[in-house]
Amino acid sequence: KEICPGDSVQLNGLGGGSSGPYTYRWVPADGLSDPTSPTPLASPDSTRFYTLFVAQNGCEGFPDSTLVQV
Repeated sequence: KEICPGDSVQLNGLGGGSSGPYTYRWVPADGLSDPTSPTPLASPDSTRFYTLFVAQNGCEGFPDSTLVQV
C-alpha cells in the first residue's frame, strides 16, 4: 500500500477458520489509530512493515505482514 506523507490507509486483518472471538495485535503500534482493531488506520511518518497477530482462545496463529510505503 502506498500513501503520501500525512495521508492514511486502512489495514485489513480478519480472523479465519472457525468463529471468533478473535483478538488482534498490530506491531509496531505507532502510527496506528487502534493497534487492537482488525482494521486500524495507518498513518506512519515513514515506510514500515506492520505485522498482525490474531489470537483465538489464547492461541496465536501465524502472523501476517503488510508494507505501507510513504
